[in-house]
Order: sequence, then structure tokens, then C-alpha cells
Amino acid sequence: MAVCFSFVVLAPGVRAQSALEEEELLREPVSAPTNSGVFGTLNSIPESVRRTKPFARLLDEFSRTATPEGASTTEARLSAFEQAKQDMYRSAGVSMKSVGSKLPIFADAWSNIGPTSNGNIAAGCTKALAFDPSNSKIIYAGGAAGGVWKSTDGGSSWLPLTDNIIPDLAISSIAVDPSNTKTVYVGTGDPAVAIDALGGSGLYKTTDGGATWSRIAASTFKGTVNKVFVHPSNSSIVFATSYDASSRGLYRSTDGGATFSKVFPSSGNAGGIIWDVISAQTVGNNLIMYFVEGNNPGGSSAECGVYKSVNGGSTWAKITSGGLPGGSSIGKAALGVTKYDKTRVYCLMANPNGDLNGAGLYFSSDGGTTFSNITVPSTLFNVGAGAQGWYDLYLGVAPSAASHDTLYIGGVEAYRSYNGGSSWTAYSDYGSHSYVHVDNQSIGIDPNNSRTVFIGTDGGVYKSGNSGSSWSYSSNGMMTMRVYHIALDAGDFKKTLAGFQDQGYWKTVTGQSPSQVWGGDGFQPIVDPTNSNIWYVEGPQGDLIRVNGTTPTDITGSNFEANAPWDAPFRMAPKNSQTLFTGRTKLWWSNNSGTSWTAVSPAFGGYVSSIGLSPSDANVWWLGTSGGGVKVTTDGGANWNDASTGVPKNSILSIVCHPTNSDFAIISLASYSQGSARVMLTTNGGTSWTDVSGTSAGRLPGVPVNCVAIDSTNPSSVWYAATFNGIYYTTNAGAKWTIAGSGLGLAACYDVQVHANGKTIRVGTHGRSIWEANTNILPVELTGLTATKTSKGTQLSWRTDSEISNSGFYITRSYNYAPFERIGFVEGAGNSNTQRDYAFLDSMFAPGHYTYQLQQVDLDGTLHLSNMVDVSYGASAQVRLDQNFPNPFIASATAAGSTRIRYQLADEDVVTLNIYAATGAVVRTLVNHLTQAGGEQDAFWDGTDDAGTSVESGAYFYTLETASGARLTNKMIFVRK
Repeated sequence: MAVCFSFVVLAPGVRAQSALEEEELLREPVSAPTNSGVFGTLNSIPESVRRTKPFARLLDEFSRTATPEGASTTEARLSAFEQAKQDMYRSAGVSMKSVGSKLPIFADAWSNIGPTSNGNIAAGCTKALAFDPSNSKIIYAGGAAGGVWKSTDGGSSWLPLTDNIIPDLAISSIAVDPSNTKTVYVGTGDPAVAIDALGGSGLYKTTDGGATWSRIAASTFKGTVNKVFVHPSNSSIVFATSYDASSRGLYRSTDGGATFSKVFPSSGNAGGIIWDVISAQTVGNNLIMYFVEGNNPGGSSAECGVYKSVNGGSTWAKITSGGLPGGSSIGKAALGVTKYDKTRVYCLMANPNGDLNGAGLYFSSDGGTTFSNITVPSTLFNVGAGAQGWYDLYLGVAPSAASHDTLYIGGVEAYRSYNGGSSWTAYSDYGSHSYVHVDNQSIGIDPNNSRTVFIGTDGGVYKSGNSGSSWSYSSNGMMTMRVYHIALDAGDFKKTLAGFQDQGYWKTVTGQSPSQVWGGDGFQPIVDPTNSNIWYVEGPQGDLIRVNGTTPTDITGSNFEANAPWDAPFRMAPKNSQTLFTGRTKLWWSNNSGTSWTAVSPAFGGYVSSIGLSPSDANVWWLGTSGGGVKVTTDGGANWNDASTGVPKNSILSIVCHPTNSDFAIISLASYSQGSARVMLTTNGGTSWTDVSGTSAGRLPGVPVNCVAIDSTNPSSVWYAATFNGIYYTTNAGAKWTIAGSGLGLAACYDVQVHANGKTIRVGTHGRSIWEANTNILPVELTGLTATKTSKGTQLSWRTDSEISNSGFYITRSYNYAPFERIGFVEGAGNSNTQRDYAFLDSMFAPGHYTYQLQQVDLDGTLHLSNMVDVSYGASAQVRLDQNFPNPFIASATAAGSTRIRYQLADEDVVTLNIYAATGAVVRTLVNHLTQAGGEQDAFWDGTDDAGTSVESGAYFYTLETASGARLTNKMIFVRK
């Protein structure tokens, strides 16, 4: 079985094409789990489309959110999102009330660790681009799952605008009002293949350039709005197209978007999709407009075609003159007019299957009366096999001469023509023209300088300042990559390996620039815990590679079933790194690092969607299926038992096992449903299950829970849930769930992992890259654990304000990020109403990094965890200045907040920490010649100068200086709203 991966190491500014990307067809067509609802529609789509990777990905996303009956509603999504938003507000309130070191869990801000852009790809799919026509340095970009972003410096840097505002962060269209450019409209959703893969929630509007947003015309637009258009000279007139089958058509507003009425079709709903709406010349007082309607894959509506309005969009008529394809031949399409001769109209079409057969590029020089065909490169929508014109297609038109236009056409590849289509030059292909990432989604041409062009791709945004002759990556700060899974290096907590949609695998190491180590679509990575030079990566439908250093070996079993899910589960045995498991319709097992494979289960119906492996019993394996079933074996696959009693039929997205109890397992489930279980627990080997999704205000929102992780120091009661609306945690075995702070917010989280050090938690989001935080589980009785380096070792000190039933404190230590171990015990006072001081000396000070945490024990045996402290000795004890977080630091009058600056001292030292403006002037002194102990320290900046006055938005620098001679500087971005 061939595996299409390539190993790449990218230098800054270099974009590598991978062999995996060149193969757009899957081994087998992907089918929906049932023929119910939308699933039935998807199963009827032609096999040629169902064999493409974009279809498989979109089906996977939809299957996570849909019910077993193939239904997914906007109301359910919005209801769950609003609950999560309220949970976040409550969490922020608790955090603000905490004092001293009595911090709730996740009180420290989350940090987005990228991958950030250093000239390499760091952004995900960009579906929409729009310029501010009055100031073309202001640009808006919309991610397929990353929300709306804004640049005010011509694309050099970007900031997010819609985190925690738009559910799922899926953006399909952006329109800036030419008459009032602070007014911007955004259509939501990811329209493709007859489904809302990341379902839209309608139409949004801002009147202050993105500082605030409101959802408008909610009764009209309930789902995806795939195109928004504002009248060029009348702000009151706005057009929007509905993608939903129940309301499909073109709508017009005459009151600035407050209300809309359908202007096409005149009755009923459109038979196809209205993909694009543009305006052309004005004749008299009437604006001439065009729209194009096309079929989804499998569709054949004769209604589809190019339509024209001669009265500003009030009524429409189909262009029936010769030269254009028939209605059933038209699929996805885009329109364009030239700036200086608006009688020249262009239309780029794919056919419903996504290729050029019977479709192509068409041109009219007489205002749409007649059209002629312009020949375009045959590989525009497909390279070899697997057409994708239904997925990625754009058209851009710019003036170049009196008789010719500059044309840009995008599909899988992208081309430009300086002579109106007489000849074409590639700027994004699978050959030598890889200047722009393949899979082209959107285009924006500077309205004030047509030589400046921006392209949105599956790999972010690119810019050309010379009409497409050369390109540069222009997504700095736009962290919108879509993570599937992450893996933490057990031997080094700073290292993370992550698999991304269309971005392959990236390695991030704290303090170092990220690097892409594999191309194509990346899924589950695995790092060998006994040898970090050995790691595994996975491609679509479970293609597997083992890498030793830089040497890859194909380990996809030659006897594997061809039929496999898009995101196949892939796991390593907890205590035997040579034993691997993967799922198709059966479970497959290897005991020799993937050299050979054996099927160790029957087919249970549908796909194996998740795998759980008991760390305490190597023969206990759990399976979750796409149909909602749970299976378990206690004898290494010889016999399988059904463990589905009481489990909903929603797909099982993850299974996690207790480290010491083989009867203890937790599952998480797909689908939006407010009342149903999201997380379930068994403590009797699957005989019965308990809903541990919480109750009342402490219940998980009704969203898919993509992954559950259990805490490495308190696994029986502390768990983390990666949901479609952020990260939640519980400290009481699911009785109550709380959102994990406001820093990460409500992004769709696909994976959550807790390092064995018990301190570091990282999250892979599907649209906002990778985030990390430290956990702080701290009871109210205990405050102030500190660590001081002495000549005899590390002196630990802490204090209690009061004690109730306090048996004492276990002192635990993690050396060089290994799992915590108990190294001592200090008795408590039992019950006390007075302040008490405690101390413990750890005499070990071999070179390395040490993390300490207390386990406070009640008289009944209940454990509580303190905050953690760090010290380093030897070569590890170096002065370090970390990147502040959050960064960018965004403050407003209603939510000032602060950004944390963490630094490490080698030994006791005298410290100065200053904030500088870009001019070099000192803005704020945070630490002024203060003597501080060796180890990690924190300082916080609230965005004010030394006089307490708020500073302006911009770039700032912070410098750490010590009496021992260290001087370190980092840069931050501050935004004052």
C-alpha cells in the first residue's frame, strides 16, 4: 500500500510541496455512517467527489457535530455557545476575586504557542479577504475555522477580532461598506458539498471596524451565509446569499442589514447555490449587477446560470444568450469585472463534479449579452485525479491595459494572465512554481493599487506587490492552523509534535522557532517515550510512518483494509513502545514497531473511532465506534465484550483509561445536544456507565467533546475535556465542570494532553493553533509555597492561614520533568485558626531542573494540590526571559487585565525589568533593582506607564537586566481597544 508522505525541513521563507499533497484521491470513497438526514444526501454525492480529501475532511467535521440521524441545527450550536460564554464570564469573575497566591485552576493566562510565522506557514485556510477602500493598509481576512482577522499595516501583522463572538469561527465572506468603511459585514459557515461542515450562524455586522459585533437578521439567516455584498454608493442596501436548503436564495436589505427580503427566486428556494454577487456600471440611476448560481456536487438544477439586474438588484433575469454552459453543467463559480470598463464581465466555473469538463472561464465584452470561452490550464482544479473545483475556486480581475485585463484564477493550482487570458503563468502548482500554497480559496485586489494582490489559501495569506510576478508570505501573527492531534515528549516537556490540516507536522520547542517536519495532512503523532529520536506520524485514512532521526519507514500494513476513516485512531501501548494499535473497521495490532500488523478484532459496524489502552493491564483494550458502540477485551483481543449499555449512539471520539485501575475508563461523545451525556465513566469494566457531564450550572455545554485527558497527579477526579467551545475541567470526577479560563476562550478544541510533570497542559485547536497553560489546584487553607536555593539544597517554605482536618503535607518533586515522586512528609496542625509556617529542605541539588508541589492531606485522606515552584542547578540554572502571554496583549476600558512576563534567575540576583516603547524610551519600570531569589519569577504589566496613564497600541520591548551581567530583551504587541 503506497503512502504519500514527504520529509521536509523548512528554512525561513521556503514552502515545501509534499508528495502527499500531490495525491488528492483517497484509497476508498468515504461514506457517511447512515443514510439519514444530511448523511443520506452526502452518500448520494458522486464517488469521484467522495474520494477527495476535502470531502473526507468536511464529512469528518460534520459527523462530530451531527446527531446519529444526520441532523445539525444552528439553534443547538448557538445555545451551547451561549452557555459556554456565560461559563467563561463566571470563570473570569472567580479569577478576579482570588487574592494573593490563592489561585483557581488556570488563573494564569493561556499562551498561544503557534506555530508562529517566521516566514514559514503558520496560518490555516483563509476563505475570505476584503480591503478597506478608503485605506487599503486595512485588510480583513476570514478563516475557515479561525474567525475574522484584521491588519492595519498592509498585511505585515494581524490581530483576531471575533474570538468568543462567532461560534466555530468559520467565515465564508466579508464585505466592507464603501461609503462607511468602519461598517463590515461577515457571513459565517464553511459552505461545501451540501453541508455546513462547521455550520454557520448567520450574518454579523460591526460599525466600529471590528471592535464590537452583533448578529443581524437572525430570523432570515440561521446557517451559512456564503456571500455578502454592499451597494457601492448606498450603505442601506446590502445583499446576502443563504446557503441553507430551506431558505436558499439571494436576499436584499434596504435598511443596512436590519431586515432582508428574498429577491431571488421570486417564490420558493433556489435550486442551486448563489456563489457570487457583483456590481458593474451604472446606467442612468440604475446599478447593473450580476450573480452566478451553481450546483453542488451531485446537483443538476437547470435554474443555475449567470443572472443580471438592471435596477440595482430589485429584480433579476437569467442570461440565456449563447456562450455559457447549461444550468446542470455549472458547479461552484465566481464573477469579476474590470475597474475601467465595467461592460467586460468574467465568470469562472467548475462543473458540479469540480472539474473543467463542460465548464471553464467565460468572458463578455458587451455587459453580459454574449459570452465566449477563454482557455485555461487543464490542471487548474485537479492534478492527476481528484477534481476540487467544488472546494477551492476564485477569480480576480484587475486593469492592465485599455484592451486587456490582468486575470487571476485559483483552484488546486493558481495562474495569472496579463493579456486577458491569451496566455497563463503559474504561481501556485505542484511543479517549480510553489510561490503560494496550493488549494486557493480567496483573492483580494487593492482598490487603490491594482498591482497589490492578496491570496487566501489553505496555508494562509500571501501578498504580491507586482501583479503576481512574485509573492511573499503575509500571515504573521495569524495563528489559524487547524490541529487534529498533539503529542508531548515525555522526556522534555518543552517539546510538542502536532498534526495539522494541510500543514503536515510541526515541532514546537519552548524558546525555539517552530519547524515543519512533514508535509501534507497530519493526524496523530506519537513520540517514543523511551527514545525521542523515534516518532510516528499518520496521514489520511491511517497511512503510517515511523521516523528514526530523519529516516522514514513506511509501516502501513500491506494487509490493512483499504476502507478507513479520515482521522484513523493510532495509539502506542502505555508501557511497551514497540506495541502499536490503529483502527479501520477492525482493530489492528503490531508488536514490532509497525513492521507487521494483525487484525485483533472483528468488524463491529462503522469505523473504529477511538482506542483506549489500560496502563495497568496490557491485555485490556477499549474501542469506540462511529456508530456509538463501546467494546472491550480483557484478554488481548481473543474475546470482545459489548460495553455499550446506556451509552448514546453518538460517535465515541475518545477513550482514556486510569493509570492503576483497569476497570476505570472515560469516554467522550460527538454531536450537539443540550440534554445528552457528553462524558461517561465506567468503574466496573464497562458493565455500566455513569453520566459525568456535570449538573446544573456545572454541566458541560451540549457540544462535541473531542477528547478527554486525565490529570497525571490526580487521575481519579481531575479531568480535562476538549470541547467545540473551549477547554473544561473537573476536580470532583465530573460532578461539576468549569471552563478553563478566558485566555483560550471558546475555540474548537480537538485535543488536550497533560504532561507527566503534572504541570503542563497543551491544547490543539481546530482553527486557532496550539495553546498551553499551567494547572494550579490550590485549596483555600494553603498559601505561598516558595523555593529558595541554598548551599545545602532547596529550601521549601509555605504558610496556612487556617486549617481544618489537616493531616499534613506530602512534598513531591519532579526532576528534569519526570513524573512527580514523594520525597517527604510534614505533619499538619489538624485544626487551627491561626497562621502557621512550614518548611522542608530537599538536599538534592544535582545539575538539572526541579519542580516542587505539595499534596495537602485531610484527616479523611482527601488530597489537595498546591501551586508549583521551579528551581534549576548546574547548566539548567541559566537566566531566561520568556515571551509574555497573552501576546498580543489586548486591553480595553472594560477589560484592562494584564500580561505576564516570566523570567528565570540562575541564583539570587539584583533585577531590573523595564518596558520600552519602539522609540527606546522607558515606559514602565516593573522591577527596580530588586534582590530576588534564584528560580522562576513573574512580573505583570497592565498597559500603563509609570504615571498610570494608558499607553497607545503598538510594539513594545521589555528588557531584563541583572547585577550578574545578564541583559535579555523580548518584543510584545499591545492593543488598546
